[in-house]
Parts: sequence; C-alpha cells; structure tokens
Amino acid sequence: MRHQPRRVDGTIVGTLMYTARVLPPSPSRESSAVMSQAPELTTDPLPLWLRVLVRVDFVVAVAGTVIAPLVLLAGALRAARKAELVALLRYWRASSLLMVTVYLLIGERRLAFPAGVAARLLIARTLRGEQTNADPNSWYEPWRRLVGGYCLAGAALTTPMLQGLIADELPLLCRAYIEPTQAFAALLHPGVPRETLGRVGLVGLGLFLAGAAAAQLAWARSPSLKSGRPALE
Repeated sequence: MRHQPRRVDGTIVGTLMYTARVLPPSPSRESSAVMSQAPELTTDPLPLWLRVLVRVDFVVAVAGTVIAPLVLLAGALRAARKAELVALLRYWRASSLLMVTVYLLIGERRLAFPAGVAARLLIARTLRGEQTNADPNSWYEPWRRLVGGYCLAGAALTTPMLQGLIADELPLLCRAYIEPTQAFAALLHPGVPRETLGRVGLVGLGLFLAGAAAAQLAWARSPSLKSGRPALE
C-alpha cells in the first residue's frame, strides 16, 4: 500500500507567508536593551550662530588654556624662572578640572555643566592671585590677565548651562557645547566608545575632588601653610 503524502492546508500556509511579509521582525533582547537605554534625541536644530560661537570658544580655550601655558612652562623651565614656574604649576592643577569637563561632555554626562562653570571660576581666581615679578621678556603677565578675564567672562556667559543638570531636555547651549567635544574624541580617541570616555571623566572628577579635599585638609592642619595661600589655589 503506497503511502500518500499529507496535504497541508493552503490557507494556513498563505497566512504564514503573509505574516512574514507584513510584520517586522521582533527586536532581539540585546537591541531592546540598547534602545531602552538610549537617550531621547530632540529634533530642534542648533542655530548656526550658536554653533559657530561655541566652536570659536572651544578653539580659543584650547589655544589659551592648553597650548599657551605649555609654551610658557617650557620657557620658565629653560630660563629657570622659579616664581613663574610655581605659578604655572598651580594653574595646571586648577585647569585640570577643565579637561575633566571635556571628557564629561564627550560622554554627555550632566555633571559636565556645573564642572565647566566651576573650572572657569577656579582658573580665574588662581590666576588673579599669581602676580609675579615676571621677566620683561616673558609673556606670562599678559597671558595671565587675558586668560583670567576670559575665564571669568566665560563663567558668567555659560551660567545658564547649569539648568542642564536637572532639565528634562538639554537646553540649546548645553547641546552646542557637546558637539565640538565629539570631534575632539574622534580625533584623539578613535574607536573608543563615548560612554567609556565619559566614565574616564567621572573618575577624573572624583580624583580632582579628592585631591582638592586632601589639599584643603593639609592646609587647615598646617600652621605654616595657613600663613600663605589656601592649598586649593
């Protein structure tokens, strides 16, 4: 007796084929987790004038707070100008918070906004008290005045960024300052996830605060330090 093949209901096959064509594939568990963790993007475009101003500020900050003091530090070391060298080392300790802010912005961490304002204020205060009998051939004093004023004005102008710490949607100014840091990360850290660089910023912020607290505690306990300047400066 020959075995007869079973017939499959054509209606069921057609329904399955139609479902496969129409319904989208269900996301995997991994993709669902990524989608749930991704921040909600806003569609409001940044004004061109704001994007240009922020990028100019970013370039000026790199030139004035990184490149120029490096050149001055090399000159002070070569000429053995001790007072200028000590002042520049104090500046670098204060300005390290500015670099921490950049990495927090790369990772889109909201702590970057108060950290950026605090960094500018700290640099301005540090430079204000660093008057030295500089060599007439040195550019230290003009640089000190220019960068101190620039940081003070920048802190005042970027104060509205503080609302980005608690706002549900990032203000335009906060988003504008995040943009150039992405290009900075792509240039110096190609292939490194932004989340990783943001965590580096958090570690740097913790180290900065711990160092500042330890320095202030040492200043408070040492009578010889109390006669001079606070350790944080």
